[in-house]
Amino acid sequence: MDGAGAETAGLTRRTLRNAGVRGVVAGFAAVTLAEWVLGTTLAVHAYGVGGALAVGLIGFRFAPAALAGLWTTKLADHAQRHRILESSRRTAPSTYTCARPLSST
Repeated sequence: MDGAGAETAGLTRRTLRNAGVRGVVAGFAAVTLAEWVLGTTLAVHAYGVGGALAVGLIGFRFAPAALAGLWTTKLADHAQRHRILESSRRTAPSTYTCARPLSST
């Protein structure tokens, strides 16, 4: 392994020694896996019910995220990052408060 690769591997090992970081990585992996399972299950069901056209229509559920991604990446590249982090920190409690009634249904 070259110098840069060894340095990266060492940094990764040091970072993963932190239990909080390991928890976040494991949670992200679990959510990603669940999203893949949901997408696959939905596509299989749609194919059984409506054929290939139904599967294609399901793909449109990704369109808003793809379009928003174009704008938000430009925003993130041009904005001051500490301002974005601060606004995220300030809006998180209200987001959780608004989402709480929806999660109990």
